[in-house]
Amino acid sequence: MSKYPELVTMLVSSLQEKERQAELEEARPHPNPDQVTVTLPDAVRVTEVEDEAGQTSVVEPPATPSVTKPTPVPDTPAPAELTPLQRLAPFEGYEMPGNDYRMLDRGVLWERTDSRNQFQQDLITYRPMVVSELLNDDLGSTRYRISWLSSLNLGGTELEVRDVVVPASTFVDSRKLLPAFPEAVVTGKWTSQVVEYLNLLVATNREGLETRARTVATALGWYQDKTETFVAGPGRPIDVDDTRNTGEWLNGHTERGDLETWVEEVKSVADRPVVLLTVTATLAAPLLKLLDGAEPFIFDNSASTSTGKSSAMSLAAAAWGDPRKIMLNWRATKTAIELHLATARGVPLFLNESQHAQDEKEKVAQVIYGIAEGQSRSRARQTGGELIKGTSFETIAISNGENSLLTFTEKGGVVPRVICVEQAPFDTAERANEAKRVARRHHGHAGPAFVEHVLSLSREDLNDRYQEWVDRLRPVGKTNVAGRRAESVAVLALANELASDAGLVPDLDLETWEFLVNGGGAEEGADDKPLQALQVLLEHVVTNGREYWVSSNGVGLESANLFEPPGGWMGRFEYGDAEQFLAVSGRKLKELLTRAGFDVSVLSDWVRRGWAEKSVQTRLDGRGARLIKITHLVETLRPGGDAAGEVTEVGGRASVSWAAGVRDRVDGAPV
Repeated sequence: MSKYPELVTMLVSSLQEKERQAELEEARPHPNPDQVTVTLPDAVRVTEVEDEAGQTSVVEPPATPSVTKPTPVPDTPAPAELTPLQRLAPFEGYEMPGNDYRMLDRGVLWERTDSRNQFQQDLITYRPMVVSELLNDDLGSTRYRISWLSSLNLGGTELEVRDVVVPASTFVDSRKLLPAFPEAVVTGKWTSQVVEYLNLLVATNREGLETRARTVATALGWYQDKTETFVAGPGRPIDVDDTRNTGEWLNGHTERGDLETWVEEVKSVADRPVVLLTVTATLAAPLLKLLDGAEPFIFDNSASTSTGKSSAMSLAAAAWGDPRKIMLNWRATKTAIELHLATARGVPLFLNESQHAQDEKEKVAQVIYGIAEGQSRSRARQTGGELIKGTSFETIAISNGENSLLTFTEKGGVVPRVICVEQAPFDTAERANEAKRVARRHHGHAGPAFVEHVLSLSREDLNDRYQEWVDRLRPVGKTNVAGRRAESVAVLALANELASDAGLVPDLDLETWEFLVNGGGAEEGADDKPLQALQVLLEHVVTNGREYWVSSNGVGLESANLFEPPGGWMGRFEYGDAEQFLAVSGRKLKELLTRAGFDVSVLSDWVRRGWAEKSVQTRLDGRGARLIKITHLVETLRPGGDAAGEVTEVGGRASVSWAAGVRDRVDGAPV
């Protein structure tokens, strides 16, 4: 510690006072000589000469770093002489709050007298900073635009105005405010004081800020959860606040070229139904909000490489904007995809090349499940780059890849919400390249034109036509899953009908929609996860027969039950005259299905479809047990049965051809 504390204090106070006086001197106006020389950027460097008559003329400057210019009138300063507050103020009359804060070239200075009556000065921001705008969003919240002068992007030669928009929860919370800035303009030490300064600015200038407050959207599509206004992009017709930092994707929803050229290109591929289906799916997204009972779903086109899948998606994406900006890749993180989904309330989301996510099947499965459920499971803080809690998904996702999306998930419940087409979009590379070329030059028109046509119709009329399609397509489904898929296919069929009426796309025939309902070219049963899971169980019975206790008319067959497995019986197989069934331990069955990659929710599908009964009391090797009973087997053990336990669905019942291995055990020949 110093031996002269009073002297040190005096020296520090003296230095602080000198610094303050220097800053005050800097802020005072210049003397008023007849001529003053100022240095200006090249873009504004001019020479003004005043003659004896008081007339001023402008002369092109010589190639020198400075010019001679008359002193500007105080109330109309030249650009180079604007104070930081003048540059940042959003309107005339904007004021600093009270006498405690001063704005300097290097930041905001906080001045006060402390409890010991000592005068204190601290720079609480490293840049001049103000609250420049209030924004009222479609969520009923107020957001605040904070602006500051930054040299970050100009190499320090001149300051530019930068800004960030934060919600009210961030604006009043010092812990959230600091990370909201993209550069170091505030330190953790003074964040609380910055919060107070910004709120005082709002209070001081409230009338001017509220008078000029703008209404903005936080997502594309239907505005304010209503169906009167559709936001197709920033400023179309309402400004959009990029609350989730989607950046290029949001700004990519813009117009270029003309609608007619895009329409002509779509008509030129009328012989390529997969391309037309992809285009139709993109136009269908706004209908979800208008149709009673319609739910989000995914349209997925899978085909081998170099068949024009990305070109077809580009042509479809061009209905809403620049395909190079609004098409995402499946490489994106789950959080990034969900943030974009949350920003789409009626515009489609495009996910290109699912084969790039082969090593991230869990991520893809979670995204598929989230879209099908219409809600993300994420529960993040409400800050600038995070998913807003409780935001639902109201969109159709368009995906493509070399393999069907259904290969990424075994959740039976989401299967009807994935509409698959396993065919090549284009027949030649030339046609695919032309479609991509047109999409890049003519985009952003068809989507808004489709919405305009839809809004010209009554909601009652739309729902009547939708129900007609549901009633027409549901009976053509060959399986229960196909019947449930008919509701989503009906949305596409109605969208194609409406778009054809508006002259945007060619009309597709009924056979196309029946084709989609029944799997879109996938192998029969390939999209039926419950049926596939039952196949796994029956194959386990065939290959692991020793794990099942076999009985006939309720009496165990000694020849078939020589030894109980070390882990206990897997279940019971009843082979009698009156009843034939398979009953399995619930715990062991769930373990088996999980190992095979299936979600245990398929058990509920089994019960719903009448294939199983949960928690049935029965006998197992002389003991009472509660098992899951598999019922309604059309074909059972028989001599000469097929060697493979193939499963198909016949009349809502599981038809099974049992393998010879189990038959031999029943006949008394132990395996």
